[in-house]
Amino acid sequence: MGPVPYPLATLRPEVVIPQPQPNDILAWANQAQDNNPTVRAQTALLAAAESEVRRNRAEHLPTLDLTASYGKNYSSSSLTPVNYTTAATSQQAGIQLNIPLFAGGATSARVNEAIANKHKARADVETARRQVAADARQAYAGIENGLSQVVALESAVDSSNSAVKGNQAGFGLGIRTNIDVLNAQQQLYSA
Repeated sequence: MGPVPYPLATLRPEVVIPQPQPNDILAWANQAQDNNPTVRAQTALLAAAESEVRRNRAEHLPTLDLTASYGKNYSSSSLTPVNYTTAATSQQAGIQLNIPLFAGGATSARVNEAIANKHKARADVETARRQVAADARQAYAGIENGLSQVVALESAVDSSNSAVKGNQAGFGLGIRTNIDVLNAQQQLYSA
């Protein structure tokens, strides 16, 4: 038999990987829906669409306008033997009431268009919220999967470490070969 192989460097001590915080997939989804910029932007677009519906509906309502004007007019005449100048001042103030009776359906069409845009904006908000929640759940599942892989790999390292010790003990007793010890060490470092 050959000489005992030189011991390889040991693995560093266990690394503690923290659990995701908060450790709840629904909390991740809710937080993502509440804080995602895309969802916030779509919500702002929905608010704008709702405001547009109110604005277009207001076109059916009567309006009351205050009107005022002020003017001065000077005129002179040189056609007569006596030159004369006249000055006139005019002042007007009034209230104008507009009652829309029928505008060819244009106002109703604008209201219907605004309502359709509001429904689309609401659907866009819901689509964005669902996508963000799905992405958050997928990220959380990826973290959980990674943590499970770490636990499995730690178990594989422990198992390989036991195999190395067993092969080294067997080599010391003469029932294992140097190749068995090297293969066990290679498997340990591969784990």
